[in-house]
Amino acid sequence: MNDAAETIYFHGLPGAPDELKLAGRPVPGNWRTIDRSVGISGGSAEVYFDHLAERVQDISGGAPIRLVGFSLGAFAALQVASRITDRSVSLHLVSAAAPLQSGDFLPHMAGKSVFSLARRSPLAFAGLSGIQSAIARVSVKTLATALFSSAQGLDLKLKNDPQFKAQIAGIIRHGLGLGLQNYRREIAAYVQDWSAILPNIGHEVTLWHGEMDNWSPPEMAATLGRMLPNVSAVNMLPEHSHYSTLVAYFQQNMR
Repeated sequence: MNDAAETIYFHGLPGAPDELKLAGRPVPGNWRTIDRSVGISGGSAEVYFDHLAERVQDISGGAPIRLVGFSLGAFAALQVASRITDRSVSLHLVSAAAPLQSGDFLPHMAGKSVFSLARRSPLAFAGLSGIQSAIARVSVKTLATALFSSAQGLDLKLKNDPQFKAQIAGIIRHGLGLGLQNYRREIAAYVQDWSAILPNIGHEVTLWHGEMDNWSPPEMAATLGRMLPNVSAVNMLPEHSHYSTLVAYFQQNMR
């Protein structure tokens, strides 16, 4: 990794900057994050991603930029990268979510009911996310248990780890509390067909993906590998699923 680069982390959804703590080690000084849960209100998805791109460039100053996107954070990172054409940018996409329209992914995704509802009825999705937010406030452990009910691979080990469970509970509470508005906005944008931006992103991309990921199926990594023009490596991790791939990525690359 280029140690001179400013690394900016894009958390998942529902998520929070505290995902960096899942590494279990100090966060290096050149690693930053944008809390997409706060500070950006109103406006269309296009205006929202324009604003994120401006913030990334402000945070990084004149240094090279490395965008690390986890899960649906990869979607946000790619949207931002597509808007930065005059700077040195690289992307590390971890457990990345590809456009739903680019493959037969939805039936194999743990969050298929949420994404299907968001595509079919934005109003009903807004209602569901409001219910999720209420549960996160009063009984976040119940919601976390439901989200990890289909965990497999090394995510099963994380699911039963008390420290991980406590960290995930806080992340979910934050993402569905302060972050509810932008959670809704990003999900609504994600379920649209955004595949047209991918061939135009010339920045170098490296992918990390678990072979047992049932949140972002492994075929999504293969699809992004084909659709993005400058993919330097697709790292498939045996026995890893969604969050276990993120932890492994941090342990290998957070320095």
